[in-house]
Amino acid sequence: MKLRLVEVACQRCGRQVTTTAQSLLGLDSLKRQWGILCQGCVTGEERYLLLQEQGRALAGREEVKP
Repeated sequence: MKLRLVEVACQRCGRQVTTTAQSLLGLDSLKRQWGILCQGCVTGEERYLLLQEQGRALAGREEVKP
């Protein structure tokens, strides 16, 4: 996979964020679902939920919905 970085604005605070154009883990649907947020805007609960969803998707236990 060719890595392409893009500059985007955080959807909550507008801060510039550098991210990859596609998910490095192949979880593009989760990337679309969660949008682009900077580390300062992600709450602890959101981080926990996202990590749970990533783990389930990578383990193949559950299909990730777009």
